[in-house]
Amino acid sequence: TVINYEKQLNKCVNKHWNDLEIDKISREEVHKMIFETINHDINMNTRRWILDMLRRLFQMAVEDGILARNPCAGIQVKVPEVEQKVLTNSEVEILLKEGKITNHRFYNVWVVALMTGMRSGELFALKWTDIDFEAGLISVNKQWTSKAGFCPTKTRKNRIVPISTDLLMFLKELKLKEGQLEFV
Repeated sequence: TVINYEKQLNKCVNKHWNDLEIDKISREEVHKMIFETINHDINMNTRRWILDMLRRLFQMAVEDGILARNPCAGIQVKVPEVEQKVLTNSEVEILLKEGKITNHRFYNVWVVALMTGMRSGELFALKWTDIDFEAGLISVNKQWTSKAGFCPTKTRKNRIVPISTDLLMFLKELKLKEGQLEFV
């Protein structure tokens, strides 16, 4: 964190404030830095991140008695909400049709993901022993991440996912093709 802060501050902020004493940096100076001085190509998320970084650093100066108040107080960077996009039924059909035709390596993952709503890490940790074909249920009790390997699910709660008739047929065919593999 310290190295990252130092890099970002040197890149965006220090060259403009290098000659200013810390107690001379006002709320107006911070506002000007965030909205006018730093590169105009920087998006609002990055501006908010820089402001948060400055806010934390100035707060440390306040806590250490170097400053009377944090000059970042009251300044906000409003970032517009990102529109969440969801595939329509026809888009799902096209994706799966094309995935099957091209024998895409993620086709099986897409089918199970779209029919269960499971997260990708949960899908990659899914074992055949987690599937109860008789009851038509999948036990979701772990996930795989690149940082931690196999670990509890994101919410740390196990859950049961019902299997539709179409998914049941797909999983049975997949089991026959995959043979004795441990993971789905």
